[in-house]
Amino acid sequence: MSITGDRIKELRLRNDWTQEELGEKLGLKKAAINKYELGIVENIKRQTLLDLAEVLGTTPNYLMGWEDELIDPDSNTDVFSAIGHEIKIKKIDSSPLYKNLNRSKEDVDLVLNGEEDDHACFVIKFLKLLNIDPNSFFKKYGIEKWRAHHFMNEYKIQFEDSTTYELNKTEVILIEAFNKLNDLGKKEAITRVNELIFIPRYRTENLEQLNAAHEIAGASEEDKQYDEDIMDDEDF
Repeated sequence: MSITGDRIKELRLRNDWTQEELGEKLGLKKAAINKYELGIVENIKRQTLLDLAEVLGTTPNYLMGWEDELIDPDSNTDVFSAIGHEIKIKKIDSSPLYKNLNRSKEDVDLVLNGEEDDHACFVIKFLKLLNIDPNSFFKKYGIEKWRAHHFMNEYKIQFEDSTTYELNKTEVILIEAFNKLNDLGKKEAITRVNELIFIPRYRTENLEQLNAAHEIAGASEEDKQYDEDIMDDEDF
C-alpha cells in the first residue's frame, strides 16, 4: 500500500465505514476506493483528494503524506499558527489583535505560535482585525469547507447574531450537495427527504410530532396533497 492508501483506509475504519459506504459519500464506486487504498491509483485527481479529505475530516496534505500530524477536530492551533505564519511572511502589524481584544501581546503570540489554543470564534475575529480575507486565507492554507463554516458560525454567534445556528459537518456536506443540483433535482431531493422522515429507522422524532407540523411552507396544493398521501400510506 501507499502512504495515501494507508491513511485513507485508517480514517475510513476510524469512522467505521465500509469501502462501499465511503464511496457513496463521494459519489464513487467501491472499486475506486479499493484501488486508492491499495495504491493502484497513484495520482488521485485533485478534486477527489479534496473531497476525500473533507469527508474523512483531515487535510489533503495529511492524506498525501506531506504532514504527519492528524489534526484534532477540536483543536484550532493549526489555523492560528497559519495566521501567525501569514503575519510573518506579509509583515502584517499584529498590534490590532491585543489592542482591540484587551489581551496581552504575550498571550496573543502564544496562540499565533501554536503553543496555546483559542476558541473557534476568534479565527474570523483575528482575520478581520488583520484585514485578511477569510476565504482567500482558508483556500491558501487548505482549510476544509466544513471547518471554515464552523469558524464563521462561531464568530457570528459570539460577535454578531446570538440566534445564528451552528451547522455541523454533516449538515454542511448536505447543503453543499444540495446546491449542486438544478431546480428539478432540488425538488426531487426535498421530496425524497420528506419520504425518509416517515420511515421509523431514519427519523429522530415520533410520528405524532411530525404529523402535527408536517406542512411545508410555500408548498403548492399538489405538493401538499402528495405530502398527505405519504402520511396516509400504511407502508410508511
